[in-house]
Amino acid sequence: MMGGVKYLNGASMRADINVDADMEKSVYTLKDNSVSINDLTLNFEGAVSMPNEVDINTDLTYGLEEADFKSILSLVPAIYMNDYSDVEASGSIELTGAVTGTYNEVSMPDISMKLLVRDGMFKYPDLPASADNINIDAAVLYDGVQADNSTVDISRFHVELGSNPVDMTLSIKTPVSDMYVNGGLNMDIDLGTLSNVIPLDSVTLSGRIKSTIDLMGYLSSIEKANMRNSRQEV
Repeated sequence: MMGGVKYLNGASMRADINVDADMEKSVYTLKDNSVSINDLTLNFEGAVSMPNEVDINTDLTYGLEEADFKSILSLVPAIYMNDYSDVEASGSIELTGAVTGTYNEVSMPDISMKLLVRDGMFKYPDLPASADNINIDAAVLYDGVQADNSTVDISRFHVELGSNPVDMTLSIKTPVSDMYVNGGLNMDIDLGTLSNVIPLDSVTLSGRIKSTIDLMGYLSSIEKANMRNSRQEV
């Protein structure tokens, strides 16, 4: 629980851990390991070694096991607590990544992740509209030695909440020295129609959010008030 929100409530968890341990050389090899929460199963394998008293070397890969889009919905509190089993869903999801490098006082392993969601959709059986054309293409890299080389790249994020489209892109580089951001947000949402897609119980929404925002530049430009408004509509 965080901020009054139960991110996991009545969840089912299963772990299958297989480790071959070479105690003399302090090398631990993981094969065919998995951790499952609700309908989502994450597989991982590789090796962890401790060649001396200060270094921990990691060479691990991970990924989802034959996941469909409904699997990821089982982790969303609003979905899980509102008749998740009756929600219609389709689409595919792929997640892969790696943890490689050395952990010690001066460095961390590199951590990478790639997420793809293709043609996702979900619909509550008692509501007239659905969330359609959910497509996400995102990649994250954390450089454990040179953190400034870390990157975030969301080349595509698209969802249609009934007749309300939302599109977003985001690229982040050099987060330590001088963060560079290149992104955009385009959406046209009639708040009054969201209850046709998502159960809002006693909550009533009205109004409209129409936004077209493009952002590109360095954090230092904002701090120096060196900015140019290229295109913005809210």
